[in-house]
Amino acid sequence: MGSAQAGGQPGGYRSTTGYNSYAVQLSAILGVTVTVTVTASGHAGDRDFVLGLGAATFVAAEEGTGGDATAGKSFEVVVDTVGGDVLDASYGMAHRGGRLVTLAAPPSAQKAATLGVHAMFFVVAPDAGVLTA
Repeated sequence: MGSAQAGGQPGGYRSTTGYNSYAVQLSAILGVTVTVTVTASGHAGDRDFVLGLGAATFVAAEEGTGGDATAGKSFEVVVDTVGGDVLDASYGMAHRGGRLVTLAAPPSAQKAATLGVHAMFFVVAPDAGVLTA
């Protein structure tokens, strides 16, 4: 998870359609404090499941207010699994020098540079040949 340090405050996960359960588990195993934010209409019922994965905090926000749910907090690493407006709001969740990882679309290099955030696009293309070998 980038430069996440055990016992730190990294790991903001914002999503309106899902969250990366592997990232939550791996981060928690490494001692990272994980905060997961989702829309109340989408995954509010997943609270116990997400906390069971190792997240320290679970926030179910109303549609379009995800940034308000974590207002005043910044994270060393923010992982966006949705893109669009959620990605746009995610830049401000990473502290200066922090990392923004997006799985949905390439981030804006200009916006990242302006905020002093290391933004990257992480995508894995499935390869049936490799998976069945």
